[in-house]
Amino acid sequence: MNGNISTYLIVLICVAVVFPIQPKHFFIIIFIIHIGFLLGLSSMYEGNRFDLISKQINTTGTATFAFILNLVFYTYRKKEFVSNIKIRQSEENLRNLFEVNPFPQTLSCLETGEIFY
Repeated sequence: MNGNISTYLIVLICVAVVFPIQPKHFFIIIFIIHIGFLLGLSSMYEGNRFDLISKQINTTGTATFAFILNLVFYTYRKKEFVSNIKIRQSEENLRNLFEVNPFPQTLSCLETGEIFY
């Protein structure tokens, strides 16, 4: 049973890192799969009961870690995406400004009064 549990743990962490799934959807998916895994593990396991409980605790901890990892990576990717959109919009605004006045002497922000060269 050790090989299957190790594979399950590795797949959990890899899915959390590789796929940018919304945390809400990832939680639902991981919850359903993990409940099925725990039920299957307890019905197929033959041996020491404490060993079974420790494996269930370890896999549940790993599932929790995978969820937190997914949350962190999703938040980072979302912030990066929003930042890239803002940069593109800023570049487009600057291009439009130079189309209106291709030879400006100074550029300044009307709201803050900041001068750009």
